[in-house]
Amino acid sequence: MQKKFTKIFSITDKKNKSMDLVFCQVQTTKTNTKMETKNSTPNHINFDRHEIYSTEMVDMNMDLIAESKRNNNGLTNSLYGLFDGYLYNSIKESNDPKIQKLVMMIETNIKNQNLNHLLSLKLKRKIQISENNIFLYDMAKAKADGGYSKEKVIEFAYELSLNKFQAEKIINKIY
Repeated sequence: MQKKFTKIFSITDKKNKSMDLVFCQVQTTKTNTKMETKNSTPNHINFDRHEIYSTEMVDMNMDLIAESKRNNNGLTNSLYGLFDGYLYNSIKESNDPKIQKLVMMIETNIKNQNLNHLLSLKLKRKIQISENNIFLYDMAKAKADGGYSKEKVIEFAYELSLNKFQAEKIINKIY
């Protein structure tokens, strides 16, 4: 182990005593050992098994675990990991057609779940826009019924909507 001291700066107090702020850096060197870098990419994909798995997939996974124990192929723990929502690269890279079928089913269901999530977000956004338009229409209609000029209602609608196209559609419905 090698220590390296670096003086950063000195401070002198009222009694002219000097104090040094020192940074200590410790360096270690290993001899006759192979240094390896860790792979920074994750070796698994997380998923929600309760959302992804069907009963057929659970049965298939249990059969693969039993077969893996008999063959001692080193994938048993990774196959158990599927029940916890971990799809390990070792399983994805397996050449066993049964394992590949299960992996394909998992990945397909993950993609479908992600797609459904995106579609539900789009639907929520459409509902929100629709509700905003109803509110804007009601407010603009109240202004028009209250005797405001068309120009004032248009100005008000623009301020509320921040979308001129939607505001114009609503104003055209009122007038």
